[in-house]
Amino acid sequence: MTGKKYEPPLHLDIDFAEALERFGATDKKEVDELIAQAKKKKPPKDKPPAAKKKGGDPG
Repeated sequence: MTGKKYEPPLHLDIDFAEALERFGATDKKEVDELIAQAKKKKPPKDKPPAAKKKGGDPG
């Protein structure tokens, strides 16, 4: 084993039939719009980006 830890499985309080019904009622266009909207959001700025060194390798 590699010792890699995995997240526990996702447990939903919904039966399979209801989940399938909701999935079937999903509008692809609406999902695509939400994905595009999420991509436009800027991530929060916690730390300033690392400063890049100017110049080349001194060797």
